[in-house]
Amino acid sequence: MLNDITGKKYLCPTYDHASSLGCTERDETRQKRLSTKDRGFSVGAYVEKARCALYKSKTDNKSLKTMDAFKIASEMQPQASEFWLDKLSLLEEEEVSLILQRIPEEVTTPTAIKFAEQMIFENRRSLLCARK
Repeated sequence: MLNDITGKKYLCPTYDHASSLGCTERDETRQKRLSTKDRGFSVGAYVEKARCALYKSKTDNKSLKTMDAFKIASEMQPQASEFWLDKLSLLEEEEVSLILQRIPEEVTTPTAIKFAEQMIFENRRSLLCARK
């Protein structure tokens, strides 16, 4: 986003990411995905199939998969991509876990937190592995 007064560009805050962290899944399904040996039913497979609210063109019926959206954005803004991937590479899994553990129990369940945590770790791994 561009600040009209200063001319500085900055990253816009984003909101409502709940569905991207599996909020529509039931704890029973989350637990099965967390503990399965079946790669096709794992959290990793769930993340790979995830779609975002972006479309490649106005005429597309299906939204983009999350990683495809990132690849397209990276092609458009390679320097921005590298900047954010560098930041992502500095993020420690322990930091993510500590943040998620601060969510009050009356808001979510331990299984939902563990599932969201694993989704974040899988997305981080995928993004950093896809780096050129």
